[in-house]
Amino acid sequence: RGLQHHPRCLLCDQEPETIHHLLVSCTFSRQVRHDTLSWLRMTCRPPDRENFLNEWWLAAKETTPN
Repeated sequence: RGLQHHPRCLLCDQEPETIHHLLVSCTFSRQVRHDTLSWLRMTCRPPDRENFLNEWWLAAKETTPN
């Protein structure tokens, strides 16, 4: 309480900071996700809707070698 909160995303300064923005549409987060998956040699479709994270994670897990 009493903390100043910047309404725009501090990572990209393009849109309001929401969970959906941070995890799906933020250009900075998308690049980090892409680079991390590339480094891990994983391929999966990026999340693209509101209730996405659990489904996306399960799909990503399926593409990971044991």
